[in-house]
Amino acid sequence: MKKLLTILFSLSFLFAAYAQLSGTYYIPQGTNPQGFATLADAFTAVNTQGVSGNVIFYIDDNLSETGANLVLYRGDLSSTNNLLIKPAPNKFPTITITGCVTTGHNAYAGITIDSTSFVTIDGSNTIGGNSQDLTIAMSDATNGRIIIQAYGNSDTLAIKNCILKYSQTPAGPTTARGIYVNGQTTGVTDGFLVENCKIGDGTFDPAYSVSITGSSTGPIYCSNITIKNNELYGTLRRVYFFNVGTSSSVCEISGNRIYGVNAPPSGNVVWGILFNGYGGTINIFNNKLHSLRSVTSATEGMYAFGTLSGLANNVLNIYNNFFGGDFVHNGTGVPASIDVVSFQDAPAGAVVKLYFNTVVLNNMTKQASGRMTCLRFNPAVGSTFDIKNNIFVNLRDSAVARALYFGGTTVTFNSNYNDIYAPGANASVGYFNASNQVSLNDWQTATGLDSMSISVDPQLVSLLDFHLQSTNSPVMGMGIAIPGFTLDIDGQTRDSIPELGADEFPGIIPVELVSFRAIINKGSVELNWTTATEVNNRGFEIERNVNGKFEVIGFVNGHGTTTNRQSYSFIDNNPGTGIVQYRLKQVDFNGTYSYSNVVEVDLSIPNNFDLAQNYPNPFNPTTTIRYSIANAVNVSLVIYNTLGEEVMTLVNNQFTEPGVYNVVFDASNLASGTYIYRLTAGDFVMTKKMVLTK
Repeated sequence: MKKLLTILFSLSFLFAAYAQLSGTYYIPQGTNPQGFATLADAFTAVNTQGVSGNVIFYIDDNLSETGANLVLYRGDLSSTNNLLIKPAPNKFPTITITGCVTTGHNAYAGITIDSTSFVTIDGSNTIGGNSQDLTIAMSDATNGRIIIQAYGNSDTLAIKNCILKYSQTPAGPTTARGIYVNGQTTGVTDGFLVENCKIGDGTFDPAYSVSITGSSTGPIYCSNITIKNNELYGTLRRVYFFNVGTSSSVCEISGNRIYGVNAPPSGNVVWGILFNGYGGTINIFNNKLHSLRSVTSATEGMYAFGTLSGLANNVLNIYNNFFGGDFVHNGTGVPASIDVVSFQDAPAGAVVKLYFNTVVLNNMTKQASGRMTCLRFNPAVGSTFDIKNNIFVNLRDSAVARALYFGGTTVTFNSNYNDIYAPGANASVGYFNASNQVSLNDWQTATGLDSMSISVDPQLVSLLDFHLQSTNSPVMGMGIAIPGFTLDIDGQTRDSIPELGADEFPGIIPVELVSFRAIINKGSVELNWTTATEVNNRGFEIERNVNGKFEVIGFVNGHGTTTNRQSYSFIDNNPGTGIVQYRLKQVDFNGTYSYSNVVEVDLSIPNNFDLAQNYPNPFNPTTTIRYSIANAVNVSLVIYNTLGEEVMTLVNNQFTEPGVYNVVFDASNLASGTYIYRLTAGDFVMTKKMVLTK
């Protein structure tokens, strides 16, 4: 009987030792019912026993761990059998790591998650919290390069609310990584989150803050990567994507504060964010990346954001970012190029949307040999670059300094409603078809684009804070609403007529132009426009397009500041013949200005009455309605909703000479939906539908 009890006791001990883990464990265990002496012991238990249900490892005190032993390699974790590592309630522990090895899957790494999925390291000491209560400190000065590594096929991982730092200069000045996703031919990561972490500290910084890499062999691409709301310090590449983004994946880099206050060793190109081999859809928004440093003695350049080797048909949505302002190069070398935003590839079929960014190249001392730009791009045939509502400021006074640098030879991009500013005596607004365009007018003429853009000092708070100084900024109300992009970098709602750049002053529209139209009257052209509100409005210069260039032909005084609707008119008695274009230049008392949409009249006589389909359609918030008048008659143009109720009268029984007319309809104050517009010209009546989409 005694022998049987001994056997049963031994079997129960073995069962407990090798039973699957379940529930909560404290590290160190102390007086708690379940736990382990070290995190390495806890990892060993997971590796050998597995888990049953959700497991939590509570870090209950400071730990000294050996990197050689901190490896998870349990491949059967799942959404229902997963692992969470976090501080115990009300605890603020530090995990100090030494003893890293130089070979194997965990070479040079502190914590390695090896071909293991469904692991979360959450540094908050409350459930669902966002406080950074867990510090992981790499203290191996010889072999400690990587603080946390995901190796091979490790999916659905999250690192959040943690402080990751080095206790000294990291081993491997060009290879050290705060977080490293290390894809292999055996598998790569699908689903990785880095959120609300501080990596580096501005003193001892890794070369890479977050490095996400797929496999070069194949290649095999990581997918569904999210890096958001972090404070990231690095020297070489703060955020690096290498072979990331399958055709169906969506990746995100958002809300990060990214710093490059320390330089990498000489001989290295400096990047803030770099994509090298990328695909799918990647959203880059609400990031602040101001500082970069270089000490190279050769020709390596500097870039806040850049791309290389993109896959065909990828989509980049880049909006509401602060890029640039604090580039410093103290090396003896002459860089080939310095770009704040640089697309060095041209993937076919790519779609790049650059909206509401503020991009500044400061007046750095270093001179590049090739170019110094805010935006450098070279789209391929079939790709789309849509560049709207941005601020581009190049403060470098140099012959190679340009705000925009187009490296192609044909027009394959769209650009409008931007502030493109290069005030240096030797600088240029743009570079197009292998030549400089010194002024905005030169750029507009060369490209046929940016007709609604401006070139003025946007009045930013500083070179480290790209918010607008005040509502007197000339970029106020100069943008165009873009569906789906309705918040600014601070989460504030944009106005129906938004500011340029990443910052918005909600609820303030300096001059809200409701309508602007031109009609022919006995050989003259009568311009009529209406404003809903005005702030600091000195008046309007009237400009007419003559031989491809707008010239001032008159001025009409404004009403200063008013919330009442105001109507204006101007008669051009010598319009010329053929198609004639007009625009308004609204000028404030402080000298800032903005342009209206362009309207045109056709002084040749049409053969028939006609009402064309508005363009664009659908629209938001403005569209142009064109109609043809064959004989002199009274004309009305009225907007109705689908219930037949009159919404707005654009032309009210106006006697009109023969010609072709364009009227701009502004629906800023109307709800999304279908509207009907009706032209009545004598006995001729025609109606059409249009769709407002907000």
